Amino acid sequence: MRSLAHSTQDSTVEIQKIIERLQSLSQTASDTGKEAASKTIEAAASTDEKLKLGGVACCAY
Repeated sequence: MRSLAHSTQDSTVEIQKIIERLQSLSQTASDTGKEAASKTIEAAASTDEKLKLGGVACCAY
């Protein structure tokens, strides 16, 4: 019985570590996606502004 309890405890700890790692990777992916979206929006706004300065209307928001 002690061996089974010890194995169960070890497995529980290992599963918790896996969950924590997955949560960390998920957060990193989310942050990266948000950063990429923000840069895309900035680039689009910059392009729109340059086109407007050049006398060409681009995008209606």
